[in-house]
Amino acid sequence: MDVAQRLETLRRLVRLSRDEPGLRAVWLEAHFDAEGILAGLIAEGTDRSADDLAVRLEAGMMNTALRVAAEHWALQPHEPTRLPAAGR
Repeated sequence: MDVAQRLETLRRLVRLSRDEPGLRAVWLEAHFDAEGILAGLIAEGTDRSADDLAVRLEAGMMNTALRVAAEHWALQPHEPTRLPAAGR
């Protein structure tokens, strides 16, 4: 499977997650899990604790931005090889 096919599969899954409660739950759970990983990475890179409120807020904002960007991209007209660019 090439990159375009993988992106199209991702697009379809994200689109389905809007209307399928079970898939939506998995999508949101994956983002919930990613938040802790992002907090760990931020903490490691800034010599702060992953439990620090500011670190957790930064991780949450980053995670939400990634989720919203992926959902926005999935709902756009068919452009399987282009990912969204922030600020456009």
